[in-house]
Amino acid sequence: MVYKDDSGPLHFIGTGSAFNTALGNNSAYIKRSSTLILFDCGGTVFHRLQQLTLLENIKSIYVIITHTHPDHIGSLGDLIFYTYYMLNSKTTVIYPDPSYIRSLLNYMGVTDDFYEIRNIGGDTSILTADITLKLQPVSQKHADTLECTGYIGSFDNCSLFYSGDSQEISEQILVRFKSGEIQYLYQDTCGKDFPQNPHMYIGKLAQCIVPELRQRVYCMHQDKSFDPQAARNLGFKVAQPESF
Repeated sequence: MVYKDDSGPLHFIGTGSAFNTALGNNSAYIKRSSTLILFDCGGTVFHRLQQLTLLENIKSIYVIITHTHPDHIGSLGDLIFYTYYMLNSKTTVIYPDPSYIRSLLNYMGVTDDFYEIRNIGGDTSILTADITLKLQPVSQKHADTLECTGYIGSFDNCSLFYSGDSQEISEQILVRFKSGEIQYLYQDTCGKDFPQNPHMYIGKLAQCIVPELRQRVYCMHQDKSFDPQAARNLGFKVAQPESF
């Protein structure tokens, strides 16, 4: 399958790290007719959804959460309220620990009445009239203070891995990527290298992926020190946010 832009089978609302606000908080999406599926919903995401008019004519919204840092769930409550009051439907939140997400939202006054929540364990599918997305969670190493989850996903005859925030790529993912079982790799990538880095340094990524496979790797969650052209020179793709 050939894609015309630099973001492969996913589109991006934002591709920046928490402090790289010019690119917006990292969030990918899949839109099919009246269904919108988001990966994360950070502080800038709801605003950008409206700027991009992505909520028009939407009847079903799913938000797949990788972890609960503010740049990944900061505007989730806003989206849930908007979906409920303006679209007359309920956002479905997908996360391995529903009780944890439920508690966080409850503290913000977003009670169970406003949204649906689904546990993800083993294999989970999002099934609508517009799309079938199969998901498999993969534990990620990011921060010691909370759990982070990446996702293997398949839809439209393609397969991908979405890392969320992660300082490494697990061996199981690398094996499946190298064999072609996973076609596209979306990896949290940064331009700085330092001890206990919670994100993956571009040089470390280059050590993991041989040159002939790098055209199937998309760098996302870019910090201010990340050099897109340097990444492209190494053979990687660079995820691009949608323009307004």
